[in-house]
Amino acid sequence: MHRMPQLTVNGQKNHHAKISDSFLYANINNPIRIGVFYDGKIVWKYPDMTEFQKEEQPILSIMSLNCSAEYEMIKFCLSTDEKTCRNVKIVVQYQNLNDAPSTAYYSPSESAIVSFSDEGEMVSLIGGSLGGKPMKQYCIHPREKYNHKQLQNILKRGQLPMSWIAKGNICSTFIFETELSSHSEAEGVVWIFYANSEEKVKYRKRELTSSIV
Repeated sequence: MHRMPQLTVNGQKNHHAKISDSFLYANINNPIRIGVFYDGKIVWKYPDMTEFQKEEQPILSIMSLNCSAEYEMIKFCLSTDEKTCRNVKIVVQYQNLNDAPSTAYYSPSESAIVSFSDEGEMVSLIGGSLGGKPMKQYCIHPREKYNHKQLQNILKRGQLPMSWIAKGNICSTFIFETELSSHSEAEGVVWIFYANSEEKVKYRKRELTSSIV
């Protein structure tokens, strides 16, 4: 079942907006991409989702997109019409929009990745959940270390390389996992929070995700 996505920019809802490639790139410059790993393949579905990809199994639908200068939240629904129960992985990648060196590490207390520029001007907190469960795997690595085929082969083997901290021009890759049974759905969210200190960004995350199950 496909749902009309809801778009909220700076607190203003637009129920009639169509979330398209051109809108996303022009208005949000989103540093996140989201894909589905299924049957040995990664299909990137956000922000470059196409109608053709929507027909594949399982179906990833964007339910709402909420963004401001301080945060971005992408709510999605994963569904299937297949008759068998399958393990499905959601793959998320985040990288800074500029080429400035940065440092990132995984925070167990937040179940999220903390990223900050070496100049210390901006701190990001990246994470989310699927079916109420946080990321299952994570790998913080140099931006050019893994291409699409290499990442796909790694996931076929089952586990991302364990790397909880990295510095330089980096990319953060993390995984949500769920079991989808016949005609079932699982809802999830990917979020990024921005602030000028680690303390503030963690507070912002607690404040704005308290209502997310």
